[in-house]
Amino acid sequence: MDMTDPKDPSPRAKPPFAALALALVQGLLLWALSESVEAARWPATDPRAMLPVTLLLLMLPLTLQLLWPFVGRRLLQGALALGALFVGAAGALFGAAHRSPTAPGDVGEMVGGFVLPLIVAWVLAMPLLKLRLTSGRWTAPYPLLFDLTWRGALTLAEAALFTGLFWATIGLTAALFNMLGTDAVGEFVTDPRFAFPATTLVGTAAIHLVGASAGMVDGLLRQLLNLLKWLLPLAGIVVVAFSLALLPALPTLFAEGRKVIEVVWLLWLVALTVLLVNAAWQTGERPPGYGRPIEQALRCVPPLLLVVAATATYSIVLRVATAGLTPSRWWGLVAAAVAFAYAAGYTLAAWSRGAWFARIGRVNVAIAVALLAVLLASLTPLADPLRLSVDSQARRAITATDDRVRDGALRFLARDAGGAGLARLGELERLPDAAGGSAALRAAVLRARRAGDSRGQRFEDWLVRIDAVPAGAALEPGLVGALRAAHAAD
Repeated sequence: MDMTDPKDPSPRAKPPFAALALALVQGLLLWALSESVEAARWPATDPRAMLPVTLLLLMLPLTLQLLWPFVGRRLLQGALALGALFVGAAGALFGAAHRSPTAPGDVGEMVGGFVLPLIVAWVLAMPLLKLRLTSGRWTAPYPLLFDLTWRGALTLAEAALFTGLFWATIGLTAALFNMLGTDAVGEFVTDPRFAFPATTLVGTAAIHLVGASAGMVDGLLRQLLNLLKWLLPLAGIVVVAFSLALLPALPTLFAEGRKVIEVVWLLWLVALTVLLVNAAWQTGERPPGYGRPIEQALRCVPPLLLVVAATATYSIVLRVATAGLTPSRWWGLVAAAVAFAYAAGYTLAAWSRGAWFARIGRVNVAIAVALLAVLLASLTPLADPLRLSVDSQARRAITATDDRVRDGALRFLARDAGGAGLARLGELERLPDAAGGSAALRAAVLRARRAGDSRGQRFEDWLVRIDAVPAGAALEPGLVGALRAAHAAD
C-alpha cells in the first residue's frame, strides 16, 4: 500500500507495517492505562499524571499516522517532541490546580477546561504544520492550505466512520452468537485486551487506506463543498431576517444592561454562516456560481452578521462584568471574540475590490493563528482561565457590598475552583482588615466552606452527618428521597 500523498512531495520514510506496529503498541498502552483505572493505582490516582499520559497516548500516535509521509523529517520530529513536552507540562499543571479534596478527578471539568481546547489547538496546528512540511514554507498559497485542511478533516471523519462500522459489525456478530447461547464471542470482543488494540489497529489502517485514495478524497471533498455552498443563500436569508428582528431590541439591551437572547445560539449562527461562506468561496479561484444578483446580495450578509456577533460579545462581557469571570465564561469570551473577528473580517472581504469575497483567505489564516496562540496561552499559567477566574471572584468577594454577591463569589471558590479556590479561601480568611478583610468576609468564607463540604461526597456519607431531632430518630423514606434528589442536583 503506497501511502505517499500526491500533494506531499516527500517519499514515505517507513513502510505501513511500522505504522501498524505503532498502533499495536498504542493499543496495549491504552489497555495498561485502563487497568490502572480499574485497579485504582498510579497513574489513574493522580490527575497530574493521568491527564497528560492519556492525552499523549491518544494524540501523539494519531498525529504521526496522519503525517506518516514525513516521519523522517527533523521538523516533524522536533514538533512532536515540543508538543509532547507542552502537553505533559500543561496537563500536569492543570491536573494539580484542579485537584480538590471535595471533587477529585472531575472528568467534565477536565474535558471542558483542557481537553477540548487542546483538541481545537491541535486541529488548527495540524494544517499549518503539514503546509510547512509539504511546501517548505509557512506562507504557501492559500489554496494548498485550504485543501490540506479539508482533506485532513475528511480523512479523520472517514477513519472514524470505518472504525465505527467495524465495531458495529463486531457487535452484530457477538449478538448473533449470543442468540445461540454462545457468550464467548461477546466476552472476547469486549475484553479491553482486545478492544483497545483492535480499535487503534483498525483506525490506523483506515487512515492509511484513505491516504492511498487521494483522488477519491478530492472528489468527495469537491462534492461536499459544492453541496454545502447551496445552503449559504438560505443562511443569508436567516441572518438578514434575524438581524432585522434583533435591531429593535438592541436599544433595550444597551439601556437596561440585559441580554435579549442566549449567546450560544448567536455564536452558532455565526459559526454556521462562516462555514458555508468558506464552502462557497473555497479557494477564491473561481466564482461560486450563484449568478451575479445572488452573489451581490450575499455581500450584505457579513455586515448583518457583525451585528449578531457584536450582540453576543456584549452579552458575554456584560455577564462577566456583573457576575465575575469563570472558566466557562472565559471560553465564552474567546468564542465571542472569534465570532466578532470573523464577522468583521468577512465584512471587509465582502466589500473589498476585486473578486467575490476577496481576501477571505488572509482573514482565515490570521484568525486561526491568533486563536491558536490564545488557546495555547490558556492552557498555561500565562492565561489559565481558572487562575483568572479565582482572581476575579476573590476581588468580587472583597469589594462586594451585597451579601448575595459575596456569597456567590465565595461559593465558586469553594465548590467550582478546585484546589486553587480552596487555597484562595484560606487567604481571604486570613486577610487583614487593612487589605480589605472584614468580619463579614470571614463569616461568609466559613459559610462557603460548610456549603462546599458536601460536594463530591457519596450521598450516604453526607446523610450520616445530619443530626436528627430527637437524636437517633429515623428519617422518613420520602424525606430521604427528597434529600437524595437535592444532593444529586447540588
